[in-house]
Amino acid sequence: MVSVTLSSLSLVADPEPIDPGAAAMIAFGLMVAAVTCLSGLLLARAPWGRWGLAAVVVLAMGLASVSNSWLVWLAYAVGAGALVGLLGPWLRLWTRHRPAVESPGPVSVSLMAVAASAPLVIGLTAAAGIHWSHWLLMIVAVISSVTYAQGTRIGLWGLRVAVPIIGAYAYGNTNGWGAVMLAGAVAVVTVLAWLPAALRTTTVITPPLPSPVPRRPT
Repeated sequence: MVSVTLSSLSLVADPEPIDPGAAAMIAFGLMVAAVTCLSGLLLARAPWGRWGLAAVVVLAMGLASVSNSWLVWLAYAVGAGALVGLLGPWLRLWTRHRPAVESPGPVSVSLMAVAASAPLVIGLTAAAGIHWSHWLLMIVAVISSVTYAQGTRIGLWGLRVAVPIIGAYAYGNTNGWGAVMLAGAVAVVTVLAWLPAALRTTTVITPPLPSPVPRRPT
């Protein structure tokens, strides 16, 4: 967390050639992703939390490299120590070695992960120039994903309908390679949301009840 925080601060302090607004969204996305992965590692002992944290640290240091701030070198030093701790064999004593039995499935988990990844992905796509539609898309995607994780149908329909509609408008306001990246991300979320497996989180599964036992005549 210290490494990601230092990298985010250095990126915001001197974001060129990244758009300042996009740099702020990217920094926010890095922090959200780091907190999510750290929670998964500490609370659920999930292996994805370990590898996710390592990926976030590497990405944060890579993005901070565009900055000329002195914080970059401090972020590199702390990040190197963090990677040694995350990639070493000692964490295998803490993390699970098998998937959780109560896992809702890869489709549902991917849609829940939209809330943690949307600020970072959208910020990267808008690196050449951010538009208010990118902020709107981020807010709608995060709210839809969070409400979907709570088991409500409105969150699922937000991912199915609102995200692709706003994403299409944001695509028209995105420049360069970011437009392709944004289109691909919105398409993946939309397709996953329309899969039958996405309904598992919003469906109350009632176990079959046994047949009533007939009464014997007295």
